[in-house]
Amino acid sequence: MKGVIDMKKEIIMILSVACLAGCQANTGPISSESSTAEEEISSVVEEDVPVEEEEIPAETIVTAEEAKELPAEYDSFMVNEEGHVTQILIQTNKDLQNFQILKLNYEGIGEGGQLQMSAETVYTQSTLSKDKPFLLTMTFYGDMPSYGISYEDDEVNFKAISMSGYDGSIYLENFIPVEASPVNDIATYADLLNDIYYYILQDGSVDSIPADTGIFEMTNMSENPLNQIGYTFLDLDHDNENELLIYAIEPEGSETGNRLLAIYTKGNQPVLEGWARNRYYLLDGEIIYNEGSSGAASSVRATYEWNGLRLKPIDFYFTELKSDSMTVGCYHNTTGTWDPTAADELDMTEEEFWDMMRQYESRIQFFPVTPFSEWSHN
Repeated sequence: MKGVIDMKKEIIMILSVACLAGCQANTGPISSESSTAEEEISSVVEEDVPVEEEEIPAETIVTAEEAKELPAEYDSFMVNEEGHVTQILIQTNKDLQNFQILKLNYEGIGEGGQLQMSAETVYTQSTLSKDKPFLLTMTFYGDMPSYGISYEDDEVNFKAISMSGYDGSIYLENFIPVEASPVNDIATYADLLNDIYYYILQDGSVDSIPADTGIFEMTNMSENPLNQIGYTFLDLDHDNENELLIYAIEPEGSETGNRLLAIYTKGNQPVLEGWARNRYYLLDGEIIYNEGSSGAASSVRATYEWNGLRLKPIDFYFTELKSDSMTVGCYHNTTGTWDPTAADELDMTEEEFWDMMRQYESRIQFFPVTPFSEWSHN
């Protein structure tokens, strides 16, 4: 019996040793395949998550529109502040380099119907930012664009700032930059200047010239009208084409003209005519100033700008006798209408009115002129 028990103990011990050996084998080193998988997982966890880059638009979009409301931040430039100015907001969908404001001059039409313009840089900014619009304050002169922009994208782009004749909206249009053409004012107005010369020479007895009232008056009231009537050229509407200005030279021998007798634009079309009781002068900023009178109590002092199409009133001051009190009333409007019912009555005396009007006299500009005695036409 004892032998059987001893045999059972030996069997149990052998099984225990075998089990122990098997357990120790399972606690050995991890296989190479298991190690590689663990390293891959670790590399994924430790690797930095890439930062998503901002997508740059494939197409460059630049817009210009009249500024109704101003953004919180913007760059700006004021081309001029005279006459009727417009604020233009220029925006882009991506940053653009070497942004410029250009003053334009029409030179013609190129292939494909695109405008040909000569350009002068008036403002430069290194970058037009997509996050910061640009505010341009400018004036539109006539129908042809006077200002534009350029910028660098993949190439240099040129855009004219235009206004729709249909609804007055602002838009950009491509133009072709070209060299400026030489301007010969004498050649432009040669026929008209020649007509005026012979008109003066023959005391106004020849066929009438347009807007001749003041010229006729000076011709017949001056001892030597060829020396007392002269001409010069000036770009009044900033379209890069000069108007012809005819001046009275008073006194004779002066090098400058002071009183305008007439202004003509392209095609010899008259802009205005002035005479003794309806005088015109030029103020600073190409503003036209008028002094007129139709009686002791009826006088006008008015300012205008020539926009290439018409004389546009800026301020129209006048006096008129009141029928109810027989006193002189002082009035103002911006329509150019000489009518008390279409104007605001000013709360001031007649003396105060004329004191205020003297502000214009100090602003009158005097320009060198060429007397018609020096005119020669081949």
